[in-house]
Amino acid sequence: MCTRSGGRCMIAAATAARSCGLVPDPARRRPGLQLAAGGPRRAPMSHHEPVSKAPAARPGAPAPVPVLVLSGAIGAGKSTVGQLAARLLDEAGLPGALVDLAVIAVCWPAPAADRWNESLVHRDLAAVWANFRQAGAERLILCRILEDRSLLAPIRQAVPGAAITVARLRAPLEVLRERILARDQEPGWFLDAATYLARSMEESPVQDFVVDNHGRPPRDVAREILIRARWLTSDHSPRATTR
Repeated sequence: MCTRSGGRCMIAAATAARSCGLVPDPARRRPGLQLAAGGPRRAPMSHHEPVSKAPAARPGAPAPVPVLVLSGAIGAGKSTVGQLAARLLDEAGLPGALVDLAVIAVCWPAPAADRWNESLVHRDLAAVWANFRQAGAERLILCRILEDRSLLAPIRQAVPGAAITVARLRAPLEVLRERILARDQEPGWFLDAATYLARSMEESPVQDFVVDNHGRPPRDVAREILIRARWLTSDHSPRATTR
């Protein structure tokens, strides 16, 4: 989805497989999810570590592109909140684009050495972003499961000048389970993955800030994220520093 001031343009990169039920389970699993025995090991990161500052300007460097990564466990509401955030930006007159990496990663069979199609999905992202940029997008919302900050490097390669902020959506495990059971006909793998991710994301945070996404309207969640990311002010007006 690409939003522009005064209207909305659509550039279709792929069709969500889950909505049509045509893709087998292995192809539906989210990129970035690592469920090896014990899960990935990382040193905990301070919530206050400055990890999302825009790159310093230098001659010949690309103009900074604000990028908001919406992460969270399966069922946390990344796609829903991402779509509402895009709508709020459109209403505020801020041109931008929205990409769900789980959608543009749907290709099978995946290589044995890259079971989540990470290499392919970021080549797709580079191509899609080039189209969005040409269409007038000035900022980018990305939905993906993010387990390690190292996974931001290929985003920076695909989106020249990316100045990345990571927001993690959080909900209690029982809420994640309810959402998964309501939407997936074969929920087993997704329930196990959500349980693992809910625990690991609390133990080893990689986000810049956390927003709870339960017990209130998702539009309010999206608005809070955009304000905390400094893309909007509390009165819903755009911040000039993000343009």
